[in-house]
Amino acid sequence: MTSEQFYGALHVLLNGLQTKFPTVPKIFISAQHIGDKFPGFRSTVNDLGFTQDQYEEAIIKMTSKFGVPHLSLFSDMGVTFAVDAQADVYSVDSLHPNNAGHEIIADKVLKFLN
Repeated sequence: MTSEQFYGALHVLLNGLQTKFPTVPKIFISAQHIGDKFPGFRSTVNDLGFTQDQYEEAIIKMTSKFGVPHLSLFSDMGVTFAVDAQADVYSVDSLHPNNAGHEIIADKVLKFLN
């Protein structure tokens, strides 16, 4: 595992934050399901051969390893930008949320923090 790989980069990030700021609470928020309309991002497999599901698995494992609470918009948002009908309502481009998408995210974050 190297810092040039996703697991390694998460290790560097989370270990560094827990080491440098041991008394500061931290949370990790992962991205919602993405769609295919934004250039360079796809809901299936990226140019490295990985899926968003695989990145989410890594985030789950590494945040658990370092005791960092994780809000998964990927699993818990209730919306997927990979479905065009939902992307049209909740995103500008199937990657970035619009105002309606941000309202859902804000609600999830508030509930997570409380």
